[in-house]
Amino acid sequence: MLLLAFALRLYRLDYFSLRGDESFTVLFVQKSFAQMWEEIRTVEPNPPLMYLLLRGWVVLAGASEFTTRFFSVGWGVLGVALIYRVAREIFAHSFTAPAVIRGRGLALGAAFLFAINPYQIWHSQDVRNYTMWPALSLLALVFLWEWIRTARRLYLLWFVVAELAALYTHYYEAFILLALNIFVFVWLWIQRAPRDKIPRAIFHWTGAQVVLALLYLPWTLFFSNRVSSYGEGSGQKGVALWDIGQRTFSSFMLGETLEANARAAAWVVLALALVLILIYLARQSGSLAAFFLLYVGVPTLAVFILNLARPLFLERYLNGIAPAYYLLFAFGVSALVAIPRRRFVQSLRVAALAFFSLLALLALSNYFYNPAYAK
Repeated sequence: MLLLAFALRLYRLDYFSLRGDESFTVLFVQKSFAQMWEEIRTVEPNPPLMYLLLRGWVVLAGASEFTTRFFSVGWGVLGVALIYRVAREIFAHSFTAPAVIRGRGLALGAAFLFAINPYQIWHSQDVRNYTMWPALSLLALVFLWEWIRTARRLYLLWFVVAELAALYTHYYEAFILLALNIFVFVWLWIQRAPRDKIPRAIFHWTGAQVVLALLYLPWTLFFSNRVSSYGEGSGQKGVALWDIGQRTFSSFMLGETLEANARAAAWVVLALALVLILIYLARQSGSLAAFFLLYVGVPTLAVFILNLARPLFLERYLNGIAPAYYLLFAFGVSALVAIPRRRFVQSLRVAALAFFSLLALLALSNYFYNPAYAK
């Protein structure tokens, strides 16, 4: 699966010249460190971590289209490995794992959907932070679910480290962190955790959030002016909540290089399937259904509210929640084992994977070969 992800992201990596934002990024990290740092604080609308790492990468590997895009390729492939691990933590090992899930099939399915996804491949061939962010966010989820499962404070420490890295990669990771906080506090009160352990867990979790705030908020409040001032001339203002949800879901599942009619038909089919998957998941595990609804819903709602005042919505600004959709559809395909007729079930699973593969093939064919969809 990792080799497949790597091959798809490496293919024709330097065929297109750098687009505008990529060119800006590559030139930006080659400025003097003092100038780059000052402009991160006053000009560039993203946090500093990606630029600092890319600067070091350029020193080691050079600044060509291939080498700079290879930086994003690495994060894209890492995301495939991490979504496999997240799926294992949430479904296979979690105390809330539905009885219908067996073995590694669901995790492999999630990795497969991430590996062939046209949207993720596009950004894996783009010198920006939109593959690094989901990878670090997924890494934080791995440690969060390990902590939920074992209550070991070491995992909570590593969660803080990974989450802090994600926050310093994209500001909108804060919305995902908000969703995780809502889930954790609700879970602690309504789940089967022993009542005598709840106060200790709340204390540990709250302490972790205080550490995150102390290490992150000073940057947003005092060291950078971009959180409060950025917005003029970027994104689209006043986008309806339904449109934000529909556009991000369609992009994350189908990419942006699929022919318009095929994309319109496919996203409706996928949206109906997603509703059925969520209903089934809720019947199997209400806490897991709540987790995914918060994981997707809170950041989407937060971006909508922010967008009412400032033009700060583009689909890629929510790429941190894209893995939720791949996890849910992998669950849906795996859950077909609940159907009694074995041969029929296998046919359905093959058909579902073939459907995703065909959509990816069409979108990637346009991306790689159709000039109308070129960068």
